[in-house]
Amino acid sequence: MMTSAVRAEIVARKDLLYSEAWSERSAPCPNPATMNSRPMPETRGSRIVPAARAGGPLDLGRHILAKAFAAAPAEYKQIADELAKNGVLSKEEGRILTEMAGYRNRMVHFYHEIGERELYNICRTGLSISKGWFDTFARWLRDHPEKVTGP
Repeated sequence: MMTSAVRAEIVARKDLLYSEAWSERSAPCPNPATMNSRPMPETRGSRIVPAARAGGPLDLGRHILAKAFAAAPAEYKQIADELAKNGVLSKEEGRILTEMAGYRNRMVHFYHEIGERELYNICRTGLSISKGWFDTFARWLRDHPEKVTGP
């Protein structure tokens, strides 16, 4: 695999794609008072929203790694490790993103084991910071214009 430039258009498209997942208006967390009174649909506010919140930064991180560093991690947790190793993220940011990757994997593969209360807590706390990851990546790209192509 050879390095090439990260395409600014792809970064912008990914940011737009995932931005809806962070909108409190369009994707609220479920109301904990009514969680057990009705089945939770697999729609916004249930398991899809937190998984998208965790998956978005990992998707963009994988794109940056593939283009700027010719790295192709096979697992989500490896994305965070590689981003930290290559200086895109600090060690602490890499640790946090690794934890988010674990939550994402659990939500996608073991969704039936996650209780409504835990899902609510994940949705309202840790994963609500996901939008900041795009800002972190954008800052790194601005600081490394030699790694970017396009407007």
